Amino acid sequence: MNSRNQGRHALVTGGRQGIGQAVGQTLAQSGIRVTLLDIDPAVDDVAAEMSSQGLDVGACRADVSNADGLADSIRAAQAQRGSVDILVNSAGITLKPGDTKARIEELPLSQWRRVVDVNLMGVFLCCQAVVPGMRSNRWGRIITLSSQGGRTGGVFSSVDYSASKAGVIGFSRTLALELGPDGITVNCVAPGRVATPMASSPAEASLSLAFIGNLPIPRVAEPAEIAAAIAFLASDSAGYITGATLDINGGGFMA
Repeated sequence: MNSRNQGRHALVTGGRQGIGQAVGQTLAQSGIRVTLLDIDPAVDDVAAEMSSQGLDVGACRADVSNADGLADSIRAAQAQRGSVDILVNSAGITLKPGDTKARIEELPLSQWRRVVDVNLMGVFLCCQAVVPGMRSNRWGRIITLSSQGGRTGGVFSSVDYSASKAGVIGFSRTLALELGPDGITVNCVAPGRVATPMASSPAEASLSLAFIGNLPIPRVAEPAEIAAAIAFLASDSAGYITGATLDINGGGFMA
């Protein structure tokens, strides 16, 4: 446990499962007070399980794309558990009706809006809610999940997902310029294929097998590997890293 982490509070969106859950676990194990935020009520059970392990983990429910409800939930979490020092934007969705990648002429406007609202606008709303407290404390860490699809285009995803994940990179770079003088760093992590529920359908698993065969490290990543990188970016040791995108993809894309 890092003694410098004691007293710090991390808000992890999309914390019920996958990368978000792994990030919450990893940060809590380092002595950080963690709040898992998710739209799914089961996030309460995840937080309770971590708490039973002696970790300081709470939960709150919100849709990151619902401005009013999200702001209320974050205010309540901060009132109960302290201002947010570390924000990890892990909430994200990809919509594939029929488990297939939609061509642009087939992509419903409702799908485009929902994916962009969660993956990009949700990041903006979460940052907007916590930055005032970080500015006041003159310290903060913001880490947002992008994707290899946001770096190179989506082999597995349609334009809505890739656009949203590319968007958070540009957003984060600009925010890094704004917040650096306040002692706040802003970075992205761009995973390739990760063993999460989002990538667990039979069709997705089949695509993964074909894809990873061409990687220098021919396997999918584990959520804990992504969480370890995020924990580093959230630490004091990463205080001179901002506006960066860390690619974690087994060598599938080398910037």
